[in-house]
Amino acid sequence: MILNLPTLKGFTPRRSETTAWSDHAPFGYDLVAELQPRLLVELGAHTGQSYFTFCQSVSENGTDTLCYAVDTWKGDQHAGFYPESVYRDVKAHNQEIYGGFSYLLRMTFDEARAQFKRASALTHNARERGSVFFFRSGKQCIKTPLCR
Repeated sequence: MILNLPTLKGFTPRRSETTAWSDHAPFGYDLVAELQPRLLVELGAHTGQSYFTFCQSVSENGTDTLCYAVDTWKGDQHAGFYPESVYRDVKAHNQEIYGGFSYLLRMTFDEARAQFKRASALTHNARERGSVFFFRSGKQCIKTPLCR
């Protein structure tokens, strides 16, 4: 119900920076709290603005979600390239606050796809809590029950 959205009770991002995703943080936070996915995978985490919002929601709302961020943390021709310090910063923040349920996979999306096909097969029948939930930067989703 819309009146029970966690952000209406007060939401302050633990990690806040100005990105194209910043205005969507409350929505992302509430989405995770409401859907309570068992598995959350973000493809393209960059500095972690959206990913850490999802992780904060998992932590504060007790959703028992396993989280993965997939990125090379090198950048690309579209988003630009960035230094190794970006990955080190994301890794340190992740380990300090979300290390119990959040994992960074430093690889390409194609490399990660094979790993999560196996995970999808294992959790496909657990639909009562959004068995597999993929967030992706961009317009496409890996095929899941929520992204067909």
